[in-house]
Amino acid sequence: MASRPPKRKRLSPREKKNLSLSKDRRADWWEYDRKKVRSKHRAVSHRVARREAMRNLIYDPDAAEARFILKQRKRWKKAPGMTLSDYITNRRTQRKAMYRARILRALRASESDL
Repeated sequence: MASRPPKRKRLSPREKKNLSLSKDRRADWWEYDRKKVRSKHRAVSHRVARREAMRNLIYDPDAAEARFILKQRKRWKKAPGMTLSDYITNRRTQRKAMYRARILRALRASESDL
């Protein structure tokens, strides 16, 4: 007789949401301009490599090729983003801070008008 797989506990909607927020990731620093940032990283690293190769050629042309072959370029690697729950809490704290600053500015402005 075949055994049944163990039953999993059903998750409540709140537990499902928390699980989803912990699994999802959000890239907070290049969220809107992904292609621009990636291409910029690539272009900068290539530019650095070209300049270093030219510098080696100018100062020591005999050893430049050997040094260029030996040196591996540092590749840009995509880092994992923060979890969506962390992103949401960060945004909330930023909003609260901006709101407090706005209120303080308004209070200072009203005090200076008196």
